[in-house]
Amino acid sequence: MSRRPLLLEVFFKKYPARQRVADVLFKRGLSVKDGKIVCDGIEIPFIEIARAAGVNRRIVYDTVEYIGRELPLRLFFERLRCNTDLFDVAPLMEMEALEVEVQEGHLQSAVEHILGAMKDRVRVRLMDARDVPGLGARLRIAVDGSLPAEILNSIKEVPYVRNIVLYTYDPSRAKSLCEMCEVKYCPRYEVRKRRGKVSVEI
Repeated sequence: MSRRPLLLEVFFKKYPARQRVADVLFKRGLSVKDGKIVCDGIEIPFIEIARAAGVNRRIVYDTVEYIGRELPLRLFFERLRCNTDLFDVAPLMEMEALEVEVQEGHLQSAVEHILGAMKDRVRVRLMDARDVPGLGARLRIAVDGSLPAEILNSIKEVPYVRNIVLYTYDPSRAKSLCEMCEVKYCPRYEVRKRRGKVSVEI
């Protein structure tokens, strides 16, 4: 996870030292909960984070306190894990994630059709797929920005596609998609840039 999310760019723009701390937390998948920095439930001493970020311990304390005060940051850092699934935070990074349910035994064919529809149109950041008997077949793709409506329409025409779920940061997407596409805000908050600020609406 090397790309810095817009969320961090906006909130730490005026605080370069805190930004270094936030970068360390993000790149290593360290979460912030109840004023503590943790990795899989193990608390990490502030002094260790300070050394990694090249700042003093007070800056780490101020960063954690700041994260706790700002709802968008708190939501983001509470969800980070050492093995963070990018799909969990994709909408907070101004990316869209697509989850496609496919008929068992036909995943390879569906993947070929879907990637063909996306070729040279969007930048795929992450993709994973499974086709396990009894558990169903599923393809997940995260892309930069928004998926064009015509690509979604092409995907719904793939013979073996059963259901499409779009995880997005754009609240207007629900109005332009087909009935087959389910739209979700993940996590269940709308995060958007507004006059240089990021706001969260519940």
